[in-house]
Amino acid sequence: MAHGDIHISNGGQFPIDKNPMSTVTHAVQIRNSGSSVDYRSDSLDLDKLVGTRAYKGAGVYVGVQGNVLVDLSNSPAVFTGTTVTDTSNKLVDAGFSGGDYDVLVGDRVENLTDGSFAFVSAIDSDTTLSLVTVPGGSSAKDIFSGTSGAPLKYAILRPVLFEQVAAGSFLPIKVNRIYSTLTTADDIMALY
Repeated sequence: MAHGDIHISNGGQFPIDKNPMSTVTHAVQIRNSGSSVDYRSDSLDLDKLVGTRAYKGAGVYVGVQGNVLVDLSNSPAVFTGTTVTDTSNKLVDAGFSGGDYDVLVGDRVENLTDGSFAFVSAIDSDTTLSLVTVPGGSSAKDIFSGTSGAPLKYAILRPVLFEQVAAGSFLPIKVNRIYSTLTTADDIMALY
């Protein structure tokens, strides 16, 4: 018997060791090709979007085939640390080894002091990362300079790109953000 199968036991009640299956009770249109609706965002999680009642931890439905770039809910940070200098358009630290994962081009760097963020465009060395405004972009972004050398805490997070998601697909994942950059799929819904 597969998990989620319903069978009669314990006097006709669900077995105590299994949770009853959850169903979708809310749907929020995130992107609609036939209208001006577009709540994809490179800078805001679903629960911070204005004009929608979206929440973090959404499942994703894709109506028109394409790519979808997301932040997965409850994903651990790739790396956390404190800056050691305020070099323009760079993140400089004592070293990026020793984290849970290796830092990669495309990872999102968040300044935990003010919430600003950028994306890793190049790994210059074990101690220096170059930063840009959007993944794969060329416009440099500065989120650490101008701090008078005061150390700032940061986190490095990993967006996940689902490529060529077929039309009519439901992605059984929980996401906090659906990016506008690199998301080419259309008719996207957040499901709860």
